[in-house]
Amino acid sequence: MGLVQKSCPSLIPQLQSLSRKQMLLIRMKWETHGRDLLSNCRRQMKEIKPDWSRLSGQFQNACEHVVQNDQVISQ
Repeated sequence: MGLVQKSCPSLIPQLQSLSRKQMLLIRMKWETHGRDLLSNCRRQMKEIKPDWSRLSGQFQNACEHVVQNDQVISQ
């Protein structure tokens, strides 16, 4: 990074902007995936005879997703 700062200082703002956009895209993908997981849980809960073991697994996946999402955002 030091070499880039010395040789092309004008690139630094562009690289920082790209990094912010990349993080925003990662967050948007995580949010979309989280919504999909919750939608699947809701859909199964509305079934007349839900498969509770499958629903439990999907809920566990949603909980793990939240934990991973917190870790990604805090980086």
